[in-house]
Amino acid sequence: MTDAPRPIATVRNYDEFKEALRARADELQMSRATIDAFGLPAGHAGNLLAPVPIKHIGPQSFGLLLTALGLKVVVVEDAEAFAIYAATAPKSKKQGDASGRMLPRKRRKAKQKYAGNKKWSQIMNARRSLILSEQRRKQIARKAAKKRWRTPRVVEVK
Repeated sequence: MTDAPRPIATVRNYDEFKEALRARADELQMSRATIDAFGLPAGHAGNLLAPVPIKHIGPQSFGLLLTALGLKVVVVEDAEAFAIYAATAPKSKKQGDASGRMLPRKRRKAKQKYAGNKKWSQIMNARRSLILSEQRRKQIARKAAKKRWRTPRVVEVK
């Protein structure tokens, strides 16, 4: 028969979470150097768990701290807090489909993976020339030529 896990602390914000970690380390009489031995850089646990924080717990140190202190996070519903929030919060306009998935978001412009690739550049230039009218291409070329000739050239005088 397994015993139910012993609750260590109830936290509702980041400061309470850090206080719970400090209390657990003190309860185990574990030095900050011992916590560092679980994979953190030397002195990092002291910076993370200091009363006035020097560093913040990030995605890498989060798991290492929990492991070192023998803890795990269980997320439970806070009915009282939710009741206060639900009474005043507006309903979301975006709803998921029947499977619970969210509707597709606006697509972002793709990163230029092919920057510097000559063949890709040729394909994109041909594509642009098909999309733009001849009049618009001439207008763009004329503007570029004017800009090129307007820019003064540096000449070295001896």
